[in-house]
Amino acid sequence: MHSPRTSTFQRIFSSLQQLRRCTTPTTLPSTGLFGLLNAVHDLPSLLRAHCRIVATGHSSNAFLTAKLIAVYSDFNGTDVAAKLFDGIPERDTFLWNSIIKAYFSSGLFEKALQYYYEMRLSGVPLDHFTFPMVVTSCAELCALQETKILHGIAFRLGAMGNNLAICSSIMYSYAKCGTTYCARHLFDEMSARDVVAWTVLIVGYVENGDDIMGLDCFRLMLSDGGKPNVRTVEGGLMACTNLEAVPSGKCLHGFLVKSGIGCLPSVQSSLLSMYSKCGTMEEAKYAFDELAEKDLFSWTAIIGSYSRNEYEAGCMQLFQKMQISGIRPDGIVISCLIVRCQSICQGMALHGLITRLGVEGKYYFRLMESLSVLPTVKHYACMVDLLGRAGNLSEAFDLIQSMKCAPDGAVWGSLLGACKLHNNIELAERVTEEILKLNPENDGYYVLMSNLYGSAGRIEEELQVREMMKNRRLRKRPGWSSVEVFGETTVFFVGDASHLQYVSISAVLETLSEHMEDLDMLSRGSLSAS
Repeated sequence: MHSPRTSTFQRIFSSLQQLRRCTTPTTLPSTGLFGLLNAVHDLPSLLRAHCRIVATGHSSNAFLTAKLIAVYSDFNGTDVAAKLFDGIPERDTFLWNSIIKAYFSSGLFEKALQYYYEMRLSGVPLDHFTFPMVVTSCAELCALQETKILHGIAFRLGAMGNNLAICSSIMYSYAKCGTTYCARHLFDEMSARDVVAWTVLIVGYVENGDDIMGLDCFRLMLSDGGKPNVRTVEGGLMACTNLEAVPSGKCLHGFLVKSGIGCLPSVQSSLLSMYSKCGTMEEAKYAFDELAEKDLFSWTAIIGSYSRNEYEAGCMQLFQKMQISGIRPDGIVISCLIVRCQSICQGMALHGLITRLGVEGKYYFRLMESLSVLPTVKHYACMVDLLGRAGNLSEAFDLIQSMKCAPDGAVWGSLLGACKLHNNIELAERVTEEILKLNPENDGYYVLMSNLYGSAGRIEEELQVREMMKNRRLRKRPGWSSVEVFGETTVFFVGDASHLQYVSISAVLETLSEHMEDLDMLSRGSLSAS
């Protein structure tokens, strides 16, 4: 299926081909025609320049064709670029690089690789411009095997040497494919390293979840005298964010201020994001206030931070200021506000406050409609939870029925939890029927329904649910908790004694329990004395 622009290009190209057959070469120098192509600023001027090249008989000039290919690709005319390329019988490395770059720059990485393979078959030698484009195409396609082959070819041809662009592109592809150890091995073998190589390594570690190594490499770069660029800084701040390493983030912030990078808008946005996600509200507000221009991203970050940390009044004030400033809120901002109402409701026993927050949540939900923002499943799940906690179960059910997208387990699960909270067995049965259609293997729904029957004294139905679990070979999953220490997450299950340090952990827990009991006795004693 071709777009209207592609069809236009095809018609124009056919006309130019007819013109080409009717012309003979003139003495007009190709350098003048090259200047015409450099002056191209829109499609009509490109077509005029192309007509001039054809009319003067220079359409077979490989140098001009390479330039035409580049300019046509800038106007999304890769189909015409390919036909121009096919029209040149003798193709050198420069021309091959031009067509590969045309598809690479257009994000058509598979086509770029296809032309690379054809180039190899034609016997035309590769150069230091070919490798970075082709390897980066492999990275974007997560083609690990092809990356290894290209690495081998570059090594065999001696193309790597001190060529940092080729080495960095191979490192990038390894990191993009998830093999950071290969990227690190190549990095360690490099005799010289520039900021691009350091950035590829740091960001590669962070994007693959190894934030500790990413932060260590950032420190190593600074100690080695390296000067980070904006992308490097973003990688370091992202590692601090993921690790919630606020002290390291503050040190990095100080370095950025001293080096002058901290005043760049993209770096300020990264600092705001880090402080917001780490929950350091004072620093987050300071970073927000420092922004010269506050866009939707920055408003979303600070409102989301206030929402997560349950700063109710501040969240409302910021949202009002955002609207006054003329920034149009999107679904993510509204989601932050609805989630704020939901998180405050959780664990609350005061019905009046829960009802008020439910009304407030409905206001934000309706606001989405006035802003022409389509609610997502997450928005519906939050609203169902809010309505359910306030006891408006019928309204919550009707909202699910009116959803413009298919409800998932989270939506139905919110209503099922509300049914248990308010002991509404009849609606819980209807909800369970729907939810088991989506996820019949989830033991949690069966357990919840069984407990609901048990609390209502309906023992027969409770036993039926348990029998259903037994027939489907479902077992209640044990409770668990997790703790993260130095970037490593350890999971503990109820009754599980398989951990290698189980004895030591138990001894520490016993000591802590005794200490807490002593503190409790002391507090009771002080209260009775008063």
